[in-house]
Amino acid sequence: MKIRFSHVPLLALACAGLLASCKSQATFDKADTNKDGKVNLPELQKFAVSRLFVWFDADKDGFVSLQEWLPAQPTAKDRQKFKERDLNSDGRVSLEEALTVAKGRDSYVEMLEIIDANGDGVIDRTEADIYLKRYRSNKP
Repeated sequence: MKIRFSHVPLLALACAGLLASCKSQATFDKADTNKDGKVNLPELQKFAVSRLFVWFDADKDGFVSLQEWLPAQPTAKDRQKFKERDLNSDGRVSLEEALTVAKGRDSYVEMLEIIDANGDGVIDRTEADIYLKRYRSNKP
């Protein structure tokens, strides 16, 4: 599989780490919203975007403002990315706007494909564990 975005393996690592890292299944269960023991593409998108959203939303008001976005994303190109996510042009990005943008991104499909070892289109906890261990073993 050809990976078009250099950040996709890092996003996959972050998601696999979050899915596999907890001693209990609490984190995996949060991602697995339909409770079938697997994380599908919509669940992965919502999980990943929600986690990132919480990190960016410094004042915890349920929106990411440009002021909250800029410390982590300070370039002019990143200002454009903020505008692309602010779908209603109100100067802030809601979780719903972020999720809408994420649904149109191939990077989440690629992320799922990277972690999904058996190619069934979903991630189970074992696959998340395996991906995380494989990544860690390749670190210097």
